[in-house]
Amino acid sequence: MKELLRSAWAVLQKDMLLEVRTRYGLNTIALFVLISVALALFSLAGEVLQREVLAALFWNTVFLQQW
Repeated sequence: MKELLRSAWAVLQKDMLLEVRTRYGLNTIALFVLISVALALFSLAGEVLQREVLAALFWNTVFLQQW
């Protein structure tokens, strides 16, 4: 198990180093987060939502991110 975690950590470090060097992925992620938060804030307009609605909003955002 330790070897698996060590290998996964090494791959994560390598991928993050490549992302920092190119910055294409980081800029895309930052823009997506900014737009998602802005859309959520404008559409909710200060309303208090139930947990189920918040969960649905979260998973819709995750789905759109992977699309």
